[in-house]
Amino acid sequence: MSKTELVEFVAAKAGLTKADALRALDAAIEGITKGLKEDGKVALVGFGTFTAKNRDAREGINPLTKETIKIPAKVVAGFKAGSKLIFFYYFSSKNLVLLTKSKHTFYNSGLSQEAYLHLGKLLHP
Repeated sequence: MSKTELVEFVAAKAGLTKADALRALDAAIEGITKGLKEDGKVALVGFGTFTAKNRDAREGINPLTKETIKIPAKVVAGFKAGSKLIFFYYFSSKNLVLLTKSKHTFYNSGLSQEAYLHLGKLLHP
C-alpha cells in the first residue's frame, strides 16, 4: 500500500477529506519521528513499537572492487509488530497459515507456540 492509498483509506474510514487525512498521516509520521529522536522508542499498543537502534561501525566489502571498506556507525529505525497486527497478518495470510477445524498446520509462520495456541482458541472456541 502506498502513502496515497493509505490516505484514501483513512479518508474513507474516518469520514475525512483526503487533505485532512494527509495532514493527519503526516502529523502521525512527524510524531513518531520526534519520539524516536527524543526517547528512542514509540509504542502503539497492539500495533507495534518503533525503536531507534545503534549500529556499530563495521568492515564491509565493495562488491565491485572486492576491497575492504569501513562502514561508519549509524542510528537506524526498527519496528516490532504488536499482538493485534501479528494476529491479523497471520489470520489473513492464507499462504502462511493453513487452518482446518481438526488440525492447525503452520508453514514458516514464525508464530510462537503461545501465539499458535491463542490463535487456535480464537478460531475454534
